[in-house]
Amino acid sequence: VDHERGRPAGAIRCVRNSAELGCPMLNDLQTDGENGWGLSWGDIVERSDFAARRPEDIIDIATLAVTRDYAGSDRADGVSKALFAAVLQHAIRSTSTTWVTLLDRIPYLLVQAWGMGVMREFDGIAPRSYHGAADTTPLWCNFRPYEANLAVEHPEQHARLMRNAELDDYFFGWSDERVV
Repeated sequence: VDHERGRPAGAIRCVRNSAELGCPMLNDLQTDGENGWGLSWGDIVERSDFAARRPEDIIDIATLAVTRDYAGSDRADGVSKALFAAVLQHAIRSTSTTWVTLLDRIPYLLVQAWGMGVMREFDGIAPRSYHGAADTTPLWCNFRPYEANLAVEHPEQHARLMRNAELDDYFFGWSDERVV
């Protein structure tokens, strides 16, 4: 939330998978047609290394969005980083083990850079057009080993993501003048 303007700067929506309903991303991977990949559950499992052993152990990062006012400016970077930190903190507090998501190419590259290689592509599943986006990639991550490795290999980044260390300076260190 932009406290100065009193409105949202970005949002994130996570959906817990269930045996009964599934989750949006995994359902779309199993759907045929324009906005699906047409894979079986066996194909999905074979092309990943999910730590999840039950559907309930998977969290779908269904929405990660930054409002237009923050896109293309220093603020967008800060908002995206803060949202990523919030998702990781939420996931670690849960009983889940694996994330899944669909990201367009540019957000995917930004998440990989900021998250130090956090997400993995499914083996042999190519990006494709998806709900109007030209280049969407299905991704997954076993976030518990990721977080443990981050603590050892990159303790400063781990402190930022897990304990909000230097939150204002690191995530929102922009000047008073907006860059659009």
